Amino acid sequence: MKTKKSSHRAGNLALAILLPTLGVALPAHAAEHVATFESTLGGWTAIKDTAIFDWVRRAGGTPSSYTGPSHAHGGEYYLYLETSYGNTPGKVAYLESRNFEETVSGITFHYHMYGYHMGTLALEAFDGGVWRPVWSISGQQHAGHASAWTQKRIDLSGRTVEKVRFKGTTGAGYRGDMAIDQVTISTGETAPPPTATSPWSKSGRNIYYADSDGGNVGIGTNSPTADLSVLGN
Repeated sequence: MKTKKSSHRAGNLALAILLPTLGVALPAHAAEHVATFESTLGGWTAIKDTAIFDWVRRAGGTPSSYTGPSHAHGGEYYLYLETSYGNTPGKVAYLESRNFEETVSGITFHYHMYGYHMGTLALEAFDGGVWRPVWSISGQQHAGHASAWTQKRIDLSGRTVEKVRFKGTTGAGYRGDMAIDQVTISTGETAPPPTATSPWSKSGRNIYYADSDGGNVGIGTNSPTADLSVLGN
């Protein structure tokens, strides 16, 4: 005689076999690619473009008064764009991610923009042919050095995205040190549900097969009434 435990195990196995036929979307491979900047750029590449300085790692406050954060969002280090020593106005520096073979579904990051001369922080996505604008924010966004960092989440699902980049454009003066930290790129997405119809249906917490000749066979959260021993223990 089979025990209740073995029946539950058989039921779970049956459910695992049956789910793909039920029209239930199963998650594709998903991953999170996190850059904390604690020791390196974490796979990102700094590109000066027209700027004098790159995005660089920094611990503590920035060199200039009345601009920049006093600390990282998490850990000790963050990245910032220096706006002193002639690196204004309208100077551009990029921070570019690597290429992703997987589908890029979203990005989450933290930013700090304290300073009267603050410029523009933008995010762009490369679709394999051109860079396309995704998001941007301009001007002072924080009241002081110690202001809490702002988290931003951007949904990229439905877009063709091979890689992304931050674009920092400096403002009119030295009080414009923008900063970013804790960047996470999410890849992978939920597989689309099958288009074919199925005789399987969900009822409450149970799943049933409706036979064309009448009657049904169900698998539920309780011990199944059908004999599933043919599926193994």
